[in-house]
Amino acid sequence: MKNIYLFFLINIIFLSLIQISYCADLPDWVLNPTAEGYELCAAGASISNENKSLQKKIARMNAMAELSKMHEVKVKNKLEIEKSNESYNGKSLDSSKKINSTSKQSSSIALGNTEEVNSFFDNETGMYYILLCLK
Repeated sequence: MKNIYLFFLINIIFLSLIQISYCADLPDWVLNPTAEGYELCAAGASISNENKSLQKKIARMNAMAELSKMHEVKVKNKLEIEKSNESYNGKSLDSSKKINSTSKQSSSIALGNTEEVNSFFDNETGMYYILLCLK
């Protein structure tokens, strides 16, 4: 039993070291997208791609989607409850409920004044990161 605990402890330490070393190489703005003089900032990322131009466009679109989410989000919820009762001679035999819930989220805003404040290409993973901000 002690061996199992030791095994899990070693795995947790190993995985933590990988995460710490990975995060140490990234710029601070990737995890905390802020820049002086800007109202809103968002970071976008895209995975490794042979077409670098496409990779940059995907990262930019992801950052713009994040900016849009921060600025305005509309949420619509719908809840339906359906009850059914079966009775025979005035006695209830079966009673059941069916509940359906639907949630729709949308965000639409014109983001024309965005500025690319910073970008970073991680040579180890091939990830491309971009920081977009609004004044």
